[in-house]
Amino acid sequence: MAAWRWLLILGAALLVVYAAFVAALAVRGRRVDARAVAGFVPDCVVLFKRLLRDATSIISGITQGPPPADGPKQPRSRGARAAARTGD
Repeated sequence: MAAWRWLLILGAALLVVYAAFVAALAVRGRRVDARAVAGFVPDCVVLFKRLLRDATSIISGITQGPPPADGPKQPRSRGARAAARTGD
């Protein structure tokens, strides 16, 4: 059997165990805990997707080098106010 089929079977088995655990908590009257556990995995998926997206943007920024220094990164008025406050 191909490796992707084993991964699919493993993922399905983990999903069944996870759903059974959440259902067992709900049946035992621990609905708050069941809701927390049920929301944990989707929250982790969102977290890791965003971390991967940030990591790829950081890596692409490293490979492309720094942006060109063609001007200030903030409006001139804000830079002038900051310079006036610091005395430069």
